[in-house]
Amino acid sequence: MVDVKSTGLYLTDPVLKERGVKTDYWKTGHSYIKRRTAELKALAGFEKSGHFFSIRRSAMAMMTASSPASPCWKCWTAPGAKKLSALYDGLPKTWGSPTMSPFCRTTRNMPWWTR
Repeated sequence: MVDVKSTGLYLTDPVLKERGVKTDYWKTGHSYIKRRTAELKALAGFEKSGHFFSIRRSAMAMMTASSPASPCWKCWTAPGAKKLSALYDGLPKTWGSPTMSPFCRTTRNMPWWTR
């Protein structure tokens, strides 16, 4: 479950493809992503902002912040797990562009009579 502003790499990632992961893109916003994640009973919901949400299967309760970090930490600290530096080094190079909005001085946004 991913917001529409997120990368399209979720659809082309070979590891996700290999595991048969289905990616669903939905509206941007915490409440939309949380609701859609719960509706689909998805493993997790991700936003471009970096926020992510997962659902605890037992209670179907939404987890945020440190709760989803716990399974990640268990993976990273498991016997034989790769170091974070090795995982980072294995990531493909990607490039992004900043928000492409033109600069406009505040005085330009004011009505002419206040200048």
